[in-house]
Amino acid sequence: MFKLDPFYNFEEKGVDLPNCMFKMDKVIGSMEVLLPGQNGSDELSKLQALEQRQRRILEELSKMESQVESLETKFGVQPANQSANQSASQSVNQSANTYETKTPERVKGPAVVGDVIHDVVIYANPASPPYSLIYLYKSLQMQYSCRTAIHIHSSVKSVPDKLMNCLGNGVRIERPKAQIALTLIWKDVTHGPQLRVSPSSQTPINGESNIARYLARLLQPSYEEDLHLACLADHWLDLASFSLIGGNSKERAAAVRSLNAHLGKKSWLVGDEASFVDAVVYSALSQTGQRSGATGNVQNWLKACESQDRFEQITLFAD
Repeated sequence: MFKLDPFYNFEEKGVDLPNCMFKMDKVIGSMEVLLPGQNGSDELSKLQALEQRQRRILEELSKMESQVESLETKFGVQPANQSANQSASQSVNQSANTYETKTPERVKGPAVVGDVIHDVVIYANPASPPYSLIYLYKSLQMQYSCRTAIHIHSSVKSVPDKLMNCLGNGVRIERPKAQIALTLIWKDVTHGPQLRVSPSSQTPINGESNIARYLARLLQPSYEEDLHLACLADHWLDLASFSLIGGNSKERAAAVRSLNAHLGKKSWLVGDEASFVDAVVYSALSQTGQRSGATGNVQNWLKACESQDRFEQITLFAD
């Protein structure tokens, strides 16, 4: 550094000090301050050694980053979702067989999923199974190469065998060939099922209706492309979540009356064919015990749902 002459000479002897104040040792000038290079090369060599050490650390980090990227490319792992897999594997104490779809080779899917595996982890209470997940998984199977795994969390003592096999078809594929990896963990969750994609960068998605919205957006074409149908879908999804599942007896009765009135004019809740919205409402009626006592238009609609291929397993597990 360049040097400047001091503005004040604190070492000068002829400074008159007042007698009305106590005396203290001088703060400035009491110790010798040396700049790098003023007292040999010791200080400078220490700085150079520190700089070299930092450079080596940065080089090591760069090498590690390159190695991780090559492993991600090799195994088809999405970096943002890797932590979700690790969190799921640490929180379980018992696992069932892992099942995947029958797609033999990795197929490039729509841009909404991309070329890396899309990990989805769902926590659900076996006392209130999200039956619509079965319908949505079957729909995803038609467009993507999927694999599933079902586990039991330590907070749950036992799970019926039929729930442990609700997503399985007995055909296995390797993880790198899958586009969507869906992991279902039976856990004692109190506020409805919970979906996690990336715990480090996203908040959980709570509620069966919201999980259905997320998974339905992976399907192409998306149900949100038609704004009118999207508004109808949100109406019935909110009714299932807030009135049928979260409401009291009066609110549930009012929701069933609303369903009955709509189904007197339409065969399905949204559009001209069965959709995931019908599956969510069907699931809500099953969880709250209102499916068995349904009458009128609602009963006819339930029978129409059960005649659909993608509702076949839901009926099997919900009974």
